[in-house]
Amino acid sequence: FIDNCASGGGRNDIESLRRSLPFMRSDADRTTTALRLSMTTSYCRWIPFHGANTKESQDELAPGVAGGSTFYITRASWLPVYNISEAFTRNTALDFDLMRRNFNEWKRVRHLLVKDFYVLTPWRHHTDRAHWTAFAYDDPEAGESVLLVFRMEEAASDSFAARLPFALPEATYSVENADNGAVLTFDGRSLSRFGVTVNLPSPKSSALFFIRRV
Repeated sequence: FIDNCASGGGRNDIESLRRSLPFMRSDADRTTTALRLSMTTSYCRWIPFHGANTKESQDELAPGVAGGSTFYITRASWLPVYNISEAFTRNTALDFDLMRRNFNEWKRVRHLLVKDFYVLTPWRHHTDRAHWTAFAYDDPEAGESVLLVFRMEEAASDSFAARLPFALPEATYSVENADNGAVLTFDGRSLSRFGVTVNLPSPKSSALFFIRRV
Protein backbone atom coordinates (compact mmCIF):
# COMPACT_ATOMS: atom_id res chain seq x y z
CA PHE A 1 0.00 0.00 0.00
CA ILE A 2 1.13 3.56 -0.72
CA ASP A 3 0.20 6.35 1.71
CA ASN A 4 -0.79 9.52 -0.12
CA CYS A 5 -0.26 12.69 1.92
CA ALA A 6 0.34 15.79 -0.20
CA SER A 7 0.58 19.40 0.99
CA GLY A 8 -1.57 18.86 4.05
CA GLY A 9 -4.26 17.16 2.02
CA GLY A 10 -4.30 19.96 -0.54
CA ARG A 11 -2.90 18.01 -3.51
CA ASN A 12 -4.66 14.65 -3.51
CA ASP A 13 -5.07 14.56 -7.28
CA ILE A 14 -7.06 11.92 -9.14
CA GLU A 15 -4.02 10.18 -10.64
CA SER A 16 -2.39 9.80 -7.20
CA LEU A 17 -5.65 8.52 -5.73
CA ARG A 18 -5.87 5.86 -8.43
CA ARG A 19 -2.60 4.41 -7.11
CA SER A 20 -2.59 5.23 -3.40
CA LEU A 21 -4.73 6.18 -0.41
CA PRO A 22 -4.42 9.00 2.17
CA PHE A 23 -4.08 6.79 5.24
CA MET A 24 -2.88 9.91 7.09
CA ARG A 25 -4.49 12.72 5.17
CA SER A 26 -2.40 15.52 6.67
CA ASP A 27 0.39 16.17 9.14
CA ALA A 28 -1.18 19.54 9.94
CA ASP A 29 -4.35 18.17 11.51
CA ARG A 30 -2.33 16.28 14.11
CA THR A 31 -2.40 19.53 16.07
CA THR A 32 -5.94 20.54 17.14
CA THR A 33 -9.41 19.07 17.06
CA ALA A 34 -10.75 22.30 15.55
CA LEU A 35 -8.46 21.84 12.54
CA ARG A 36 -9.48 18.19 12.22
CA LEU A 37 -13.19 19.08 12.21
CA SER A 38 -12.55 21.83 9.67
CA MET A 39 -10.79 19.37 7.37
CA THR A 40 -13.34 16.59 7.80
CA THR A 41 -16.31 18.77 6.87
CA SER A 42 -14.68 19.60 3.54
CA TYR A 43 -12.37 16.66 2.76
CA CYS A 44 -15.04 13.96 3.17
CA ARG A 45 -17.13 15.55 0.43
CA TRP A 46 -14.48 14.59 -2.11
CA ILE A 47 -12.38 11.73 -0.75
CA PRO A 48 -14.41 9.30 1.39
CA PHE A 49 -11.68 6.80 2.30
CA HIS A 50 -8.85 8.25 4.38
CA GLY A 51 -7.52 8.58 7.93
CA ALA A 52 -6.22 11.15 10.39
CA ASN A 53 -4.57 11.35 13.77
CA THR A 54 -6.60 10.53 16.88
CA LYS A 55 -5.09 12.98 19.36
CA GLU A 56 -4.08 16.61 19.79
CA SER A 57 -0.33 17.12 19.45
CA GLN A 58 1.43 20.43 19.84
CA ASP A 59 3.74 21.03 16.87
CA GLU A 60 2.36 17.81 15.30
CA LEU A 61 4.59 15.33 17.17
CA ALA A 62 4.26 16.05 20.91
CA PRO A 63 2.47 13.51 23.16
CA GLY A 64 -1.29 14.00 23.53
CA VAL A 65 -3.27 14.69 26.70
CA ALA A 66 -1.98 12.73 29.69
CA GLY A 67 -4.61 10.00 29.98
CA GLY A 68 -5.17 9.69 26.25
CA SER A 69 -7.65 11.19 23.83
CA THR A 70 -11.08 12.12 25.19
CA PHE A 71 -14.37 11.20 23.51
CA TYR A 72 -14.42 14.70 22.02
CA ILE A 73 -11.02 14.35 20.37
CA THR A 74 -11.54 10.76 19.27
CA ARG A 75 -15.01 11.21 17.82
CA ALA A 76 -13.74 14.18 15.84
CA SER A 77 -11.10 11.82 14.43
CA TRP A 78 -13.46 9.10 13.19
CA LEU A 79 -12.71 8.22 9.60
CA PRO A 80 -12.64 4.93 7.65
CA VAL A 81 -8.95 4.56 8.59
CA TYR A 82 -8.42 4.62 12.37
CA ASN A 83 -4.89 5.53 13.41
CA ILE A 84 -4.18 4.74 17.07
CA SER A 85 -1.65 7.46 17.70
CA GLU A 86 -0.75 6.64 21.29
CA ALA A 87 2.41 5.15 22.77
CA PHE A 88 2.99 4.25 26.43
CA THR A 89 6.67 5.12 26.07
CA ARG A 90 5.71 8.75 25.34
CA ASN A 91 2.61 8.96 27.53
CA THR A 92 3.08 6.93 30.71
CA ALA A 93 -0.31 8.04 32.07
CA LEU A 94 -2.09 6.49 29.09
CA ASP A 95 -5.53 5.09 30.01
CA PHE A 96 -5.77 1.84 28.06
CA ASP A 97 -9.40 1.24 29.09
CA LEU A 98 -10.35 4.63 27.61
CA MET A 99 -8.39 3.83 24.46
CA ARG A 100 -10.20 0.48 24.11
CA ARG A 101 -13.58 2.14 24.66
CA ASN A 102 -12.82 4.77 22.02
CA PHE A 103 -11.73 2.10 19.55
CA ASN A 104 -14.74 -0.13 20.19
CA GLU A 105 -17.10 2.82 19.73
CA TRP A 106 -15.50 3.52 16.33
CA LYS A 107 -15.87 -0.17 15.40
CA ARG A 108 -19.62 0.15 15.96
CA VAL A 109 -19.95 2.87 13.30
CA ARG A 110 -17.03 2.22 10.93
CA HIS A 111 -19.25 0.62 8.25
CA LEU A 112 -21.17 3.91 7.93
CA LEU A 113 -18.14 6.16 7.47
CA VAL A 114 -18.01 5.57 3.71
CA LYS A 115 -21.75 6.18 3.21
CA ASP A 116 -23.58 9.39 2.31
CA PHE A 117 -22.03 12.33 4.17
CA TYR A 118 -24.04 15.34 5.38
CA VAL A 119 -22.53 18.47 6.94
CA LEU A 120 -25.25 19.98 9.15
CA THR A 121 -23.47 23.22 10.09
CA PRO A 122 -21.60 25.86 8.08
CA TRP A 123 -17.95 25.14 7.37
CA ARG A 124 -15.67 26.49 10.14
CA HIS A 125 -12.15 27.82 9.72
CA HIS A 126 -9.74 26.01 12.01
CA THR A 127 -9.33 29.16 14.11
CA ASP A 128 -13.11 29.43 14.67
CA ARG A 129 -13.94 27.57 17.86
CA ALA A 130 -16.98 29.62 18.91
CA HIS A 131 -19.67 27.46 17.33
CA TRP A 132 -21.06 23.95 17.03
CA THR A 133 -20.06 21.50 14.31
CA ALA A 134 -22.33 18.60 13.33
CA PHE A 135 -22.36 16.03 10.56
CA ALA A 136 -23.96 12.69 9.81
CA TYR A 137 -23.38 9.57 7.75
CA ASP A 138 -26.40 7.82 6.27
CA ASP A 139 -26.86 4.46 4.56
CA PRO A 140 -30.23 4.88 2.81
CA GLU A 141 -30.43 1.24 1.75
CA ALA A 142 -29.90 -0.13 5.25
CA GLY A 143 -31.86 2.67 6.93
CA GLU A 144 -29.01 3.27 9.36
CA SER A 145 -27.23 6.51 10.24
CA VAL A 146 -24.89 8.03 12.77
CA LEU A 147 -24.99 11.65 13.97
CA LEU A 148 -21.96 13.40 15.49
CA VAL A 149 -22.33 16.76 17.25
CA PHE A 150 -19.53 18.87 18.75
CA ARG A 151 -19.77 21.88 21.04
CA MET A 152 -16.45 23.55 20.35
CA GLU A 153 -14.12 25.12 22.91
CA GLU A 154 -15.59 28.64 22.86
CA ALA A 155 -19.21 27.92 21.87
CA ALA A 156 -21.47 29.96 24.17
CA SER A 157 -24.75 28.15 23.56
CA ASP A 158 -25.30 24.87 25.39
CA SER A 159 -27.88 23.46 22.97
CA PHE A 160 -28.14 22.77 19.25
CA ALA A 161 -30.78 21.31 16.94
CA ALA A 162 -29.31 18.96 14.33
CA ARG A 163 -31.73 18.71 11.41
CA LEU A 164 -31.43 15.57 9.31
CA PRO A 165 -32.07 16.26 5.60
CA PHE A 166 -31.92 12.57 4.68
CA ALA A 167 -34.85 11.59 6.94
CA LEU A 168 -37.81 10.31 4.91
CA PRO A 169 -41.01 12.20 5.87
CA GLU A 170 -43.21 9.10 5.96
CA ALA A 171 -40.73 6.94 7.92
CA THR A 172 -40.29 6.40 11.66
CA TYR A 173 -36.83 6.52 13.25
CA SER A 174 -35.28 5.23 16.45
CA VAL A 175 -32.64 7.63 17.85
CA GLU A 176 -30.27 6.26 20.50
CA ASN A 177 -28.05 8.54 22.58
CA ALA A 178 -24.74 6.68 22.86
CA ASP A 179 -23.75 8.50 26.04
CA ASN A 180 -26.78 7.82 28.24
CA GLY A 181 -28.52 4.97 26.41
CA ALA A 182 -31.80 6.89 25.97
CA VAL A 183 -33.82 5.82 22.92
CA LEU A 184 -36.47 8.11 21.41
CA THR A 185 -38.75 7.65 18.42
CA PHE A 186 -39.34 10.38 15.82
CA ASP A 187 -41.10 10.64 12.51
CA GLY A 188 -38.93 11.65 9.57
CA ARG A 189 -40.78 14.90 9.01
CA SER A 190 -39.91 16.20 12.48
CA LEU A 191 -36.28 15.08 12.13
CA SER A 192 -35.88 17.00 8.88
CA ARG A 193 -37.75 20.11 10.05
CA PHE A 194 -36.81 20.38 13.73
CA GLY A 195 -34.02 17.86 14.17
CA VAL A 196 -32.50 16.22 17.21
CA THR A 197 -31.99 18.68 20.07
CA VAL A 198 -28.61 18.20 21.70
CA ASN A 199 -27.75 19.64 25.12
CA LEU A 200 -24.10 19.78 26.16
CA PRO A 201 -23.47 21.82 29.33
CA SER A 202 -19.68 21.96 28.89
CA PRO A 203 -17.64 23.36 25.99
CA LYS A 204 -15.35 21.00 24.11
CA SER A 205 -17.76 18.10 24.42
CA SER A 206 -19.56 15.84 21.97
CA ALA A 207 -22.70 13.80 21.42
CA LEU A 208 -23.19 10.64 19.38
CA PHE A 209 -26.50 9.23 18.14
CA PHE A 210 -27.25 5.94 16.42
CA ILE A 211 -30.26 6.31 14.14
CA ARG A 212 -32.29 3.49 12.57
CA ARG A 213 -35.28 3.60 10.26
CA VAL A 214 -37.96 1.45 11.91
